[in-house]
Amino acid sequence: MWQGKKLIQVRQADHNFVNKTWQHYYLYEPNSHAPIALYDRDTGVQDIETDHLGTPISVYQHDTGETLWAGDFETYGKRKCQKAANQEDSSGQYDPKLRFQGQYEDKETGLYQNLHRYYDPHAGRYITHDPIGLYGGLNAYQYCPNPVEWIDPLGLSCKESVGESSKKGDVAKGDRVRHFTNSKGVQAIKESNMIKASDQNSVFTVKAKGKPGSPRDVEQQLGIGRGRANHIVEFDANSSEFSVVENPITGATERVFKGDVDLSNRNPTFKKNR
Repeated sequence: MWQGKKLIQVRQADHNFVNKTWQHYYLYEPNSHAPIALYDRDTGVQDIETDHLGTPISVYQHDTGETLWAGDFETYGKRKCQKAANQEDSSGQYDPKLRFQGQYEDKETGLYQNLHRYYDPHAGRYITHDPIGLYGGLNAYQYCPNPVEWIDPLGLSCKESVGESSKKGDVAKGDRVRHFTNSKGVQAIKESNMIKASDQNSVFTVKAKGKPGSPRDVEQQLGIGRGRANHIVEFDANSSEFSVVENPITGATERVFKGDVDLSNRNPTFKKNR
């Protein structure tokens, strides 16, 4: 069972509902696909320990602290080993089956269901091309160029797994992005305190780091029209809000927001690019 884009319930049973069955309900960090606990109808609440990427590595019984399951995974998610409290439990009841954020292991195929497509942890690649085409990057089957720091919860495009916010609208300190526009655009942004999505219903930004470069350099680097890099809007954001995408034309790394971006509580600054 899904709630929006998050898996919240899984049930296993044989076709006669006679043999061993189990049912899991998943709880996640706010604004994230990183799990924090699951509820099992037989054993109750279980706490999930994750690594820095939000991948489950241990499961504990909430009331006793007993370790029910532990797993070790290779860089691209292939399981190296696992152990469970009940080694005779062939049903896998203690394994949360959640892998990288947004992934659920299909026991029959060994593939990880990643919402929009399936991921093969043995190959470290998706088995089908990216549904959003080259907007997800030049390699349509690639998971992430850096699986130690990046995640792809939706199976569309990767993003940095840092600075997750406790609630929507909060922003992580030090995570700042830069949006380029023309004089008409910056005036509209100042008046509405909002960056309106346009092309592909998206707002395109880059990481706000160092000098931006001349307007002409930025236009060539990002493949935008003449005059659209004359003004800069910088603002705070958290990494759960945007996808990190490689520009299919220029190869530049961009941070892409879906829909309009409200600049409230984001400490926006406006500069003329020279």
